[in-house]
Amino acid sequence: MKRLPYSYLLMLVLLVCGCKPSNKSTPIESKTVAQKDSQPSLPTDTKLLYQSPAFLSEATGKTIRIVADKTSYDEKFGDSYRVLKVYQEVNGEEREVVSRLLPVNASPDYRYNFADVYAKGKQEWVIIQGFYFFFLYDVVHDQLSEKIYPPKPKDFEAADAQSGRITSLSVEDNQLKGIAQDIGEFSMTIRALRRKF
Repeated sequence: MKRLPYSYLLMLVLLVCGCKPSNKSTPIESKTVAQKDSQPSLPTDTKLLYQSPAFLSEATGKTIRIVADKTSYDEKFGDSYRVLKVYQEVNGEEREVVSRLLPVNASPDYRYNFADVYAKGKQEWVIIQGFYFFFLYDVVHDQLSEKIYPPKPKDFEAADAQSGRITSLSVEDNQLKGIAQDIGEFSMTIRALRRKF
């Protein structure tokens, strides 16, 4: 039995049922649905990156974001997503309560990310991952740690500009564990990290 291509079968079905193929497009009615804006009301000069990192603190009710604004703008690279902003709900509206400009992260166009959260008792830290280093932000006490670099082996030699780049950070029990390129796995205790504030 000879097989017919699907286009011939479709034409045959259309002819049998008396339908005529049409090239006209039918206009579709679009309805606008009002949605509650989940973004805080940001100043017009503040830019959120698509899927901009955000953390909602359970301990304080604050929202922490990494954004770009006029303070981080770079003439050569444009918007630099390295401004740590903290928002608090005041009278039903989210208002900016803290703004901190983080240092350039290897390059102005390389943005920071939230890697993980450490929450235990009255402590709540957000781990802000950079390229070669990271920060801890204490949400409860509004403190930012110094730059923290992964510990390097004594015989470490950088192979290229990617050497030392942090690829992952996570909190497990009372340890911060991570992986950095050409360094490998590393870990730091929470006790040691407390001294970085």
